[in-house]
Amino acid sequence: PVRVLQMQGHFLQVIRGALGEMAETTAKEGHARFVDQASRISSGISELPITGGLDSASASKVSQSMEAIMEGLLAAPLNLGKFSAFGRALQARSKLVEVVKGLQSGSAAAGEGFNVIRELSRASEDGEGFTSEEMIDTICTLLLAGRLTTT
Repeated sequence: PVRVLQMQGHFLQVIRGALGEMAETTAKEGHARFVDQASRISSGISELPITGGLDSASASKVSQSMEAIMEGLLAAPLNLGKFSAFGRALQARSKLVEVVKGLQSGSAAAGEGFNVIRELSRASEDGEGFTSEEMIDTICTLLLAGRLTTT
């Protein structure tokens, strides 16, 4: 609960951004679909514990990669590279592995605040943190669960 309250300002930024976009669309077209923005809000809030504390370039890469991975998880498992959702998801997963390995090695900037990647890489009770592959699988599971329960 404390970590959620600490992210409250970030939640509001995500919501304000989506509602602002909806207002712009309404001003241009006379109407806007809330379902599109609701999906954006749920995705943005689901990603906050993962992207929290990352520099903007890393956070953007994680966000874009997760979008492609989520699309690919629900697609037919046909790897045609960039020509299929599944293939794009595999490519995005490789990019995500790079970000996670950078965070583990300390080469990617991670500032203050709660971050699932940082927490998973810390040593656990048995003395070892998650490997980068385990982290990616856990992150994908958390994001899929977050999106499926909020849309």
